[in-house]
Amino acid sequence: MKKWISVLLAAAMCAALAGCNSGASSSGSASGSSSDASSGTSEASTIDYSAGLDDKGYFEGVTALDYVTLPADYNAIPLSEADVAVDESYLDSYIDSIAQSFATDIEITDRAVEEGDSVNIDYTGSIDGVEFDGGSTGGSGTVVTAGGTGYIDDFLDQIIGHEPGETFDVNVTFPDPYENNPDLAGKDAVFVTTINHIVEQEIPEVTDEFVKENLYETDGWETVEQMRTELADAMRETNIYNGVWNYLMENCEISEIPEAVTTFQQESVLNEYRMYATSYGMELEDFISAMGMESTDAVLESAAATIESYAKQALITQAIAEKEAMDLTHEDVVSYFAEVESATEDTVTQYEEYFGAPYVMMNAVNYYVGTFLIDSAVVA
Repeated sequence: MKKWISVLLAAAMCAALAGCNSGASSSGSASGSSSDASSGTSEASTIDYSAGLDDKGYFEGVTALDYVTLPADYNAIPLSEADVAVDESYLDSYIDSIAQSFATDIEITDRAVEEGDSVNIDYTGSIDGVEFDGGSTGGSGTVVTAGGTGYIDDFLDQIIGHEPGETFDVNVTFPDPYENNPDLAGKDAVFVTTINHIVEQEIPEVTDEFVKENLYETDGWETVEQMRTELADAMRETNIYNGVWNYLMENCEISEIPEAVTTFQQESVLNEYRMYATSYGMELEDFISAMGMESTDAVLESAAATIESYAKQALITQAIAEKEAMDLTHEDVVSYFAEVESATEDTVTQYEEYFGAPYVMMNAVNYYVGTFLIDSAVVA
């Protein structure tokens, strides 16, 4: 699938259906991070994304149609043209975001710093004339926002009005208490600061030349008109997808959510925390505590509404797959990944090793169900 259309659809097709964690991309791809999957880090590989799933990508021991009564028109969901019409302002802003991704940084040295500017500075901090650890950029430069709040006291206010090349003192007082370094709490400090340059972004104009030069290889676009047309089509498809899901959530009758489905979604939430914890070399409980949460129970309680919503979606998805007898093969999975991210069979094998084949299969089921719902919707 084309890069920018894939990104667009990924933003809409919620990964919740495969578990409400960031381990899957929003398009339902098990490759939420392809680089993560291919790296096969020992920490991440200890997370069992496929726990609770069977080889068909279904919830173990769960027949969804025992719990879900689909509306009679699930395979021809009615939508109005107003439901799926493309918002031209959103299309424009999306094209602007594409141009933004090709922006280049320009170093400005001929004017004074203004509030809101991105500014490259160097500084060396001292207390009573003695430099302290962690108080210097070491001459490597760092980019800050003039007038922002990312530094102590009014440090970033004091750089406003100074010009590139100028060196001056910034006087601040560390807060008390100061958790980052209690030894500095409440003390006055002087930062000898140099403005290296102001950073401005130059965003290219979206012209036919720009499109052909920068987007032909990834998306096959040669003109602005072609880009707008294909993006508008993708946005319309996204609107249909959202519309059919709104309809299903309102019109499906769910007698109860099996414990296996809820447990899977809960573990998906915790898997996200596990992933971050391992990246910091921490135990899950310690990481959760560092994030200001009391326990895993507290995490799940805070996410309870989201978990329930995702569980319902996942159960409905499986019910439709059962109803339509979508018994996918490995070849179907490979075709899915080839379509959504031009992945090869070797890449799919990496995903299966990393996430487990059942989880990868579940993502494929979600995709094919979503495609079925979009294709069968009736827009009038």
